[in-house]
Amino acid sequence: MYERNSEEAMKMCRALLAEPNCDRAVRYGDIYGMMVEHYARLQQWKAVSYIFFPAESSSLTDLEIRI
Repeated sequence: MYERNSEEAMKMCRALLAEPNCDRAVRYGDIYGMMVEHYARLQQWKAVSYIFFPAESSSLTDLEIRI
C-alpha cells in the first residue's frame, strides 16, 4: 500500500496507534519506524520531531503536519 499511496499508509499507521492492544498484531516500534522513515524521506523534520515529542512540537507556529 505504501508504494501506491504513502499518505493513506500514514493515516493507517495513526489509526493503528490509536487502537487499543494494536501491539498484539504489530509492534509499536515498527509503526513508528515506518512513519519516521516516511517523513525523513520527505525531509519533514518537524513531523519526525512531532512523532517523538508531540507536546514540545505543538508550540511551533509553523507546524504543518497532520499526525
